[in-house]
Amino acid sequence: METAQKTTIITAQQQAWIDFCATGGTIITPEGEFKKMSAETLAQELKVVRTTLYNWQKTIPNFWEVVSERRNQIYAGSRMSMIYKAMLQKAVKGDVAAASLLMKQGGILKADKTESKIELHNIDAVLE
Repeated sequence: METAQKTTIITAQQQAWIDFCATGGTIITPEGEFKKMSAETLAQELKVVRTTLYNWQKTIPNFWEVVSERRNQIYAGSRMSMIYKAMLQKAVKGDVAAASLLMKQGGILKADKTESKIELHNIDAVLE
């Protein structure tokens, strides 16, 4: 006999609570910025009572695993965004290597095929 798998649909409000938990009490604004707030304030913005937030922790399967996965997604994107902005600032200031890397990443400039070439000198010493 087959057992039906239960699918949990996470609402936009629940996702906001997951994001809040994943970022240690912050929300992500539409502009992509992080804004610190209390759980009470978040509940008010979501138009729910605060206890509803904590009930979701019990009703969403593997809630803390979902939070952990979301934390990895958020901060990976955030770190890459910071790196990209730093490289862009260097490129604007005239750093040719930074400009080249950004252009290659954006597909504007093709990578030099010789970059992946590895030269081995004194191979006998390496093999001993």
